[in-house]
Amino acid sequence: MIIDSFLFFQELKLLKVRLDYLYDVVDKFLIVEAGESFSGKKKEYIFEKNKRFFEKYTDKIIYFKIKDNHKNYKSLINYLNFKKEYIYENIKNFMESHNHYNKKEKHFFLDSYH
Repeated sequence: MIIDSFLFFQELKLLKVRLDYLYDVVDKFLIVEAGESFSGKKKEYIFEKNKRFFEKYTDKIIYFKIKDNHKNYKSLINYLNFKKEYIYENIKNFMESHNHYNKKEKHFFLDSYH
C-alpha cells in the first residue's frame, strides 16, 4: 500500500496536479488541513469548500481537519509537532482498520511535510 500524506493550506492547483500525477500509483491520499495558518491566523477549510473539484479522486482521499488554535510561540511549536504526529496517527489508524492488507508486505508512505 502506498499512502501520500501531506498538510494542505490553499494550493488548489498544486493539489490537482499532485492528485492527477500520483493517482495511478498511490492507494490513498491523506490530506490534513488546519483551521489556521502557521502564523496563527484563522482560515476557512479550503479543501472542504472546494472538494467538488476533486470528486474524481474521492475514492482515494482521506481528509482530516485540525481544529486547535495556538496562542503563543510555545503553543505554535506544540501545534507543529501535533500536526506531524496527527498525520502518523491517522496513517496508523487507517492501516489498523483495514487489516486486509498483508502485513508481511512492505507499505510505503509519502510525507511531503518532513
